[in-house]
Amino acid sequence: MTNEESNQLYHTFVSELSRIYGSFENFQFKKATNATIASELNYSNSQFSRLIHNTASHGELERAVNSAHQLVKLKNFRRILKGTALISSIIITSLILLLAFQKNDTEHEIHSMKDSFKNLFKEDEVLNFYTKLQDLPTDCNFPSYKYQGEWVLNNAIQIPLFREKNGFHLRISNSVLYTKSANAQGTIMEGYELETMEIWYDLEKRVIDEFLISDSENQKLPKYKEDFLTDKNFVKLATSSSVIRHEFSFEETGIQKESSIITRDINYESDQFKKLDLKEPTVKKELEKIAFGQTSRKPINCALAPYPKADFHQIEEGDQLNFSCLFNIKNYGNTSNLNSVLYGKSFKLKNQYISATCN
Repeated sequence: MTNEESNQLYHTFVSELSRIYGSFENFQFKKATNATIASELNYSNSQFSRLIHNTASHGELERAVNSAHQLVKLKNFRRILKGTALISSIIITSLILLLAFQKNDTEHEIHSMKDSFKNLFKEDEVLNFYTKLQDLPTDCNFPSYKYQGEWVLNNAIQIPLFREKNGFHLRISNSVLYTKSANAQGTIMEGYELETMEIWYDLEKRVIDEFLISDSENQKLPKYKEDFLTDKNFVKLATSSSVIRHEFSFEETGIQKESSIITRDINYESDQFKKLDLKEPTVKKELEKIAFGQTSRKPINCALAPYPKADFHQIEEGDQLNFSCLFNIKNYGNTSNLNSVLYGKSFKLKNQYISATCN
């Protein structure tokens, strides 16, 4: 790369940061110290010093421009959110679309997406995202108020896939879910989840029936002799991060979940491709079909989750929402001949926004 191109990146980097930290003179920004800015960008002081003195490499500058741009967007989102007392689903969805709608192909960018997502919902940054105690009705009849906060995936999920080629499997390894009350009666809850989904390949190319136990005509249970992490016949080919919007309805007998994917990215494990008898472009094409094709359309149906406790005032950290779901793995789109995997997806309440009890 030419010095001119690197200099252009340097000026773009400084210009982006100047939008939120003020004018740049003598290698300092007016509204914040270099150490503060380095911390917000997740850089060491020495790395940030190289960047602002224009002695960093071209690659470092490219990544720094992207990081600065994401930080500017995040700061703008927080400012909008703090000034909004009632945030509609459309506004929140638009914010996350702007934050995450990009097809990333590097691990650095995926981690940046995850960090930005989590930072967006920190309660000390965006208090107005949640319904507070002072906003509850006088009779405290508001079922969703103590369900608000941060939930995490309680169990990894492994699902075999029916494809033109045998051997592909999904593993949902972790997720973080932020929830808030979404209507005046407290019977609807809105949630935004960042889910990490891995795509694995069975080197033995075993047929899908070897991983299933028949349960009924249209329901089958997944069966794995060993976990992916310990079975040498499985290799991880890609990791995909998805931003998912959920609407939870508090029904008489349980909690109903309706979900839709907002955006998804993919990161390839290119060093693993040599273990397959397929060429890299072919493997990537198949992985993209899985990540952005069938699974992006969410061929998933979930039954009502039972209430963790009968009295919603007693909900506390550690309580779980357990959903029993069907994933349609075969003949997708042909509802007269489904072949489905029954699996459980469980969320555990990690950080509860309201721990006090309304009375």
